[in-house]
Amino acid sequence: MQFRKISKGITVICVALSAFVNPVRSMAVGPLPPGGTPTPVLTGIIVAGPSNVEELTTAQYTCSGKYSDSTTAPITALWEINTDDASIDSSGLLSVGNISSDQNVTITASVGGYSESLDLVIESVAPVLTGISIVGPSTVNEEATAKYACNASYSDGTTLSVVPLWTVLSPSADIDASGNLIAGTIDSDELIRIDASFNGKTNSFNVTIIDSPVVLESLTISGSVSMDENTSIQLSCIGQYSDGTSPLVDPSWSVTPSYATIDANGLLRAGDVTADVGVTVSASLDGVVGNHSVLIKYLAPLLERIEIAGPSSVPEQDAASYTCTAYYDDGTSKAIEPDWSENSSYADVNSAGTLSTYDVQADQSLTLTASYEGKSDSVTVDILEAAPVLVSISIEGETEVDENTVSSYSCRASYSDGSSAVVDPVWSVTHDWALIDATGNLSVGEVSKDELVRIWASYGELDASVRITLKDVSLPVLLESLSISGVSELMEGAAASLTCLASYSDGSAKTVTPVWSVDSALASISADGVFEAGNVESNIVVEVMASFGDLDARHTISVAMVSTQIIYPLSGFEGKTVMAEILDYESGDWSSYGPSEGPEELMLEDLGTNKWYWISISESNTTSGAWEEIQANWFHM
Repeated sequence: MQFRKISKGITVICVALSAFVNPVRSMAVGPLPPGGTPTPVLTGIIVAGPSNVEELTTAQYTCSGKYSDSTTAPITALWEINTDDASIDSSGLLSVGNISSDQNVTITASVGGYSESLDLVIESVAPVLTGISIVGPSTVNEEATAKYACNASYSDGTTLSVVPLWTVLSPSADIDASGNLIAGTIDSDELIRIDASFNGKTNSFNVTIIDSPVVLESLTISGSVSMDENTSIQLSCIGQYSDGTSPLVDPSWSVTPSYATIDANGLLRAGDVTADVGVTVSASLDGVVGNHSVLIKYLAPLLERIEIAGPSSVPEQDAASYTCTAYYDDGTSKAIEPDWSENSSYADVNSAGTLSTYDVQADQSLTLTASYEGKSDSVTVDILEAAPVLVSISIEGETEVDENTVSSYSCRASYSDGSSAVVDPVWSVTHDWALIDATGNLSVGEVSKDELVRIWASYGELDASVRITLKDVSLPVLLESLSISGVSELMEGAAASLTCLASYSDGSAKTVTPVWSVDSALASISADGVFEAGNVESNIVVEVMASFGDLDARHTISVAMVSTQIIYPLSGFEGKTVMAEILDYESGDWSSYGPSEGPEELMLEDLGTNKWYWISISESNTTSGAWEEIQANWFHM
């Protein structure tokens, strides 16, 4: 099938009769496209299910396949979850275990090369307080103290030490907010009751106050004998009394040397150490002292990264030194000697980090790499070719300048390698009739006659000069207005030239080359004023602007949309009646053209682009009057 362009938006299809086929066509279903009936193809998957699941529960998740015919259907997938606290089986059933806090997890389903993930929150259910219990000695000597603690029990089976509201039902004793019972003086043994209340739960504990003096004989400190640096451990103190009791007591705490600190409750905090060190914790109560040794363990810092330092460029046939620093997770750093390597044939690096470069014909780049204890760093280093030598300089610009105007000059440097470049010299001028600034702009004042001045440029110990004639001119001719001439209407896809006319204060006018622009992305204009209309969906108006000097001119062009037309040629049907039927494969819609007698071509209008169409040509039987299909084929726009 051949296409020929007849105008913007109109395409002619030329079809050789030998290219047509005669398929059996069903009007209800329509002919199949080339290649047979398309089978829906899996194009993706969808994962669905709840986004929040409580611990110790289950939740069902599903996976559906998306297909190329826009349908979806359940599909069996391979399920995965990124946590050990939950599992998901092959049917998508999620089972959640016991967790200590909310977790953000991701479920992933995979099938047919596609995978889809769903983020959800596994919620920790707060345990419920079920009761409290009091722990402490059941006997206390008169005028002595005893320490009592309260443990809270929760529905998840955990036990936690808490601080309750303490009360004691006896005038012979008192208890403070920390659970310290203070026994008074009694004449005989007395049974008292301690009560504790916490979050709506209460418990009682009976204590006998003994009518006999009890003497503290020794103190024992219990707790861990080792700890890591920058961690803490809880120590407690047990008093051994003359009555054989061993209650928890609340001594005065101290620790030596100063590698650690301990608070009034026995919480020992270790600081930074550079090696394993031992400390002695002391507890003192009623003149009795107990000691406890704790080893503070040094933890070597972890290497996080290494960094190379050194110049980013090195001249050819030269050398440069590079260093490397290691950075650790404790915030420290140190200079290291890594393994050095580079990837260039124009340089070598030794074990000390010295990079030596060779001769190059042009600038070269290499990658310098340092490796140390599993970490590496790389930097890019440029090997610079030696700069050429400055040979001469010259001044470029007008040799005649009108009075009261500004003219720009530049300085070009020539080098030993044959290259040249515009440079920034030091400018000067030999007479007050003109001034030249640092950028080479020569400002000429008013002269009564032509005058000669010389401009000088100094750069890199070289000087250059040029003689300039300052012209005595009459009053300047000023630009007064601009106008644009050219077409005001244009079909889409067409082009037309516009011109800009400048009018001056002396009455003259001339065509100039302005800076052209348009206000629409559906059109463009070239630097020489050629306006081109693009493809439009409806008629639009485009504003063209020309800028010249300090003035602007505007001009509007109406761009008209051109309907799509296809010319389908026919031959050999003179004196016969024919008609055509067109199927839009995408929409399934049919349209008819004709009947027509002896046509030489069919004009098909408003067909969409990038679409498949089926065309069927039928001829009317002159005897029976029935229509017979004689040509049929696919074509693509």
